[in-house]
Amino acid sequence: MFRVSLIAFLLLTSLLPLLLFIAIPRAQVSAAPSPPEAGTIVGYVFDSSSHKPLPKARILLFYAQTSYRRSLIASSYTDSLGSFLLKTGYEGWHRVYVLADLSESPGIDYVPCSWDVYIQRGSMASYTFNLIPAATIFLKGEIRFVESPSPASDWRFTVLSPEKPLAAPSIALYGMVQEAYELGLNRSYAIVPADVPVGIRVWARSGSIAHEFTLGADAGYGYGYGSGYGSGYGSGYGSGYYRLSQGSFLEVEVDKEAILFNAVLVRRILDGALESLLRAEDTGFLVVAERQDVLRSLGFVDSAQLYLKQGRYYDAYACLRRAWMLGSDASQKLQSLFEEGRNSAYVLTIFFALTSIALIYLLVERTLGIEVALGRRRTFLSLTPLFLALAYGAMLAAFFIAFPGCRLVPPIHFILMALVSLGFGYGAMRLPGLFEERKGRGRGRDGTQWRSLALKSAIITSFSIAARNLRRRRLRTGLTLATVAIMAFGFITTTSIAAGRGLVLNTFRPLLPKPLPEGWLIVEDVQAGEMFVTYRELSENFILWLGGQPNVTRVVPKAESPIHPDNSALGYARTASGDFAEVPIHGIIGIKPSLQADLMPIKATIVKGDYIKDDENDGILISSKLAELLKVDVGDSIIFESKYRIVGIFDDDAFKSLLDANGDTILPKLLNVASEVPFVYDCPPSSLIVMTLEEALKFPMVGILSVSVRMEG
Repeated sequence: MFRVSLIAFLLLTSLLPLLLFIAIPRAQVSAAPSPPEAGTIVGYVFDSSSHKPLPKARILLFYAQTSYRRSLIASSYTDSLGSFLLKTGYEGWHRVYVLADLSESPGIDYVPCSWDVYIQRGSMASYTFNLIPAATIFLKGEIRFVESPSPASDWRFTVLSPEKPLAAPSIALYGMVQEAYELGLNRSYAIVPADVPVGIRVWARSGSIAHEFTLGADAGYGYGYGSGYGSGYGSGYGSGYYRLSQGSFLEVEVDKEAILFNAVLVRRILDGALESLLRAEDTGFLVVAERQDVLRSLGFVDSAQLYLKQGRYYDAYACLRRAWMLGSDASQKLQSLFEEGRNSAYVLTIFFALTSIALIYLLVERTLGIEVALGRRRTFLSLTPLFLALAYGAMLAAFFIAFPGCRLVPPIHFILMALVSLGFGYGAMRLPGLFEERKGRGRGRDGTQWRSLALKSAIITSFSIAARNLRRRRLRTGLTLATVAIMAFGFITTTSIAAGRGLVLNTFRPLLPKPLPEGWLIVEDVQAGEMFVTYRELSENFILWLGGQPNVTRVVPKAESPIHPDNSALGYARTASGDFAEVPIHGIIGIKPSLQADLMPIKATIVKGDYIKDDENDGILISSKLAELLKVDVGDSIIFESKYRIVGIFDDDAFKSLLDANGDTILPKLLNVASEVPFVYDCPPSSLIVMTLEEALKFPMVGILSVSVRMEG
């Protein structure tokens, strides 16, 4: 044993330096300083009324990558004490959202809060949120303005609370796409304080048209438009404002409120058009067409009032838009008529001055006058200025009586312009005669003398000879002038009256691989490009015009996203459950479910769930593959700018085989830009969402590209 222990001791002493060499670097590495810890955000959430902590309040932490893009990096819920703790590994601006809601109430129970904070690595930030009890107002329907054929694609809802104004960090502005997406709220929701009078200021934009109006307060447009429309508006806190209990849910028909606002806009335009029309008729203008347009506009306004009482808001909007188009066109024509008439009254005085001077100099001899003898002095007084004044005065008098534009000009201005025009014209006619005739003298090679006449003098001499010739043949001159005048007035009259309204139609019979049902035809606006055929969006006025044609009994529009590059998605769909998986969406189809059933058998492709109904604007259809990617089923909700409920799931292959009435697939088209030669292909059903027509038109890129028309008779 001693020998074994000795051997072990010798082996240990020989290996000791190697062990120390290995251990020393490890000790140095373990002693190196660690990287700074991530930033921390802590806080508490309380009820502002009871001052009790709010458990299970949702906390969302977003990192601001840019000024307009934020990404979710952490989420949590408050504990029983209302406290929360979130960590971030990014340095920069962050936004914290706090949303508390009780599951047993239909609406959201507390006003959401947001807090922007700059976080450094290793630092800690804290905040105490006092949430205000709240209720939910759902602004239902589309916002449309008569100046634009499309519904509003961008809107903002500002909560107005006169007794208890909302201050930071409480959120008072709703309807924005990014904020609604981050909070997981419907864009049409407005969270308002509970148990206090509140109103909502609505700002919406459709294209370049933007307006703002107020709901629930003293809107100012509820009066003067028929009977019964202003009953919901007042100046106090009584029936004018909304007052909701905590957790309650109220639906407000914003499309009706927008129609009332549009009615006031149209009324103002028609009032201005009527005022201009009466002024034009009193002045003496012939405005028969403008009067008919204004009267038709008033008829459309009355029809809109009737449709509004019946709850047919889209028909009311269509009538108001027609009234606005006719009234605006008539008002612009009348204003242009006034401006042109006023300018013509000034300009034509110069023309009459020159005309009267030319006629007098051509038809009256210069030697015509009166010789006055005063003793030995004899003075010759020419009668040409007298004839000139008489001719010019007669022309101006006839012009003032016959032309209504003269009555738009102040009399003193017209008289001053007439005198200035006469002086200008007389000076222009007499100016050539003031130049002296320049004559040159010379001697030729043969000794003869010659005289040369200057070019200016030659022109004057030629016109003098022509004037004498005209004076000798007065009858022929008068007949020639009358003929030229009649021809000029006839040309002006012929070219001025050339009005026409309507559409130019080209009828053709396309060869469709699939015949349309009997009595149906399809209308598309096809544009042939260099590489592929595109479809232009059909205007709403054209669709309304189609519906008003004889023998047309049904008009079925179909909305879809246009051809766009496949590397640019329309948006991203994610689940509302909180796992935040995103799938790009490249195509949207909007249909009238009940009307499209005869033409497009989408219902036959549904393998799970039901077909959407006409009034299910919150319901969508998705493909089975998209449902698999999002891990959702029928009845679940997804977030795609707004919150939508999955009504049905269709089979990808069956949906792909559906044909439209023009023989093509019903799928929207995408442009492949990655290949050397770009080409168009069908959007995969797994990247497609089917929804109602009204909901699809809320997306900026979606438009009505085809219309099916039912004909009878």
